[in-house]
This record gives sequence, structure tokens and C-alpha cells, in this order.
Amino acid sequence: MESKNIYASKVLDYMEEIGLKDNRQFTPVDVYAIQNMNRLQRMMDECMDGAVDGVMTEHFGRALQQYNRYNQLKYQERYAKASEQEGRATEVTVGFYLTDDDYPIVSVVYEFCPRRCSDVPKVVVAMQSFIATHSGWEIFDLNTDAEWQGISCDRSLVEFLHYEDHINEIQKFFLEKLNELHEIKVKNPDLHWK
Repeated sequence: MESKNIYASKVLDYMEEIGLKDNRQFTPVDVYAIQNMNRLQRMMDECMDGAVDGVMTEHFGRALQQYNRYNQLKYQERYAKASEQEGRATEVTVGFYLTDDDYPIVSVVYEFCPRRCSDVPKVVVAMQSFIATHSGWEIFDLNTDAEWQGISCDRSLVEFLHYEDHINEIQKFFLEKLNELHEIKVKNPDLHWK
């Protein structure tokens, strides 16, 4: 009898790990989300395209193609536009990050991959110097075994919902933070830029 309980426990653990422990029924919220998925993607794209794409391209080079955003959503829980810098050692990203909170995070990120970045200490010093003079930016995963480490300026999507035009306000946030972030490139032109 005990071996059956252990087996049942292992099966439940496995089901939870792959997401099958939950009720396998679509809720009305799920159906609504599916029906509005294309609209939501268009809105998120509009936040990152146009003027934001122009400034990102001007300051940091052309961003990855859109098709990659769908893979990011599935595997990295983000819907973002990223401009990979020289040797993919660093990248600049704008986008939406899914969290366990009720609302996603709207974020601008400058990050590096320690395996690909030949001068991590120099990049870290530049980041620390930058956040010392720019409020709202925070370091994440520094000195950990995370594949990507860096700085980000994050806002909960809920902070934009009281405005009449959510997309315009998110674009203004992205533009302001990309322009701030450009200062790192200007002050440190030798740090793996395109």
C-alpha cells in the first residue's frame, strides 16, 4: 500500500511540474484571453514599434525579428524586442515580462551574458555607475549563475492603466529609458556595442 502512495505522490509531482495538476478546463477568462490574443499582441507590438523601434535602432542597432517574440513568450515568459550587441555578449531589451503578480512588468533592460562577455568587471562598473545617477534602475542577478545579468527599469502595467492612452504612455516610458540607457554607450563606447 505504501508503494502505491509513493507512486501516486510521484505522479502528482510530475503532473504539477508539467502543468497538468491544474483543472484541465478552460475558464471564461482563458477563453476571453484566447479570443483577444491577436489584439493584445498588436497592442504590445505597437508599444515597441514605431518611435520606440526607431530610437532603439538608432542607439543600439536593429532589434531581433518579431517571430522571436512568440518563442520568448513560450520559453522565457516575456514578449520583448531585443537588440543583441556585439558577439551577443550584451543586449538591450524593451518589453513585457510575465510574473506571478496580477500584472505583467513593462521593462527596459541592459544585460550581459558572463559566458560571452570578455570584460564583465568593466560592464558591471558601467552599470553600477549608471544606476547611481539614474533613479528607478536596479541590478538583477549580478554575481549569480544566471545566464543573463544586468540592470532594468521596471514598471507594473497597472501603473499605465489610469492614462487614457496606455500605448502612448508605455511608449513614452520606453523612449525615456532608452535615451537614459544610451548614456552608458556614450560614456563606455568599448563595451560590446554594435
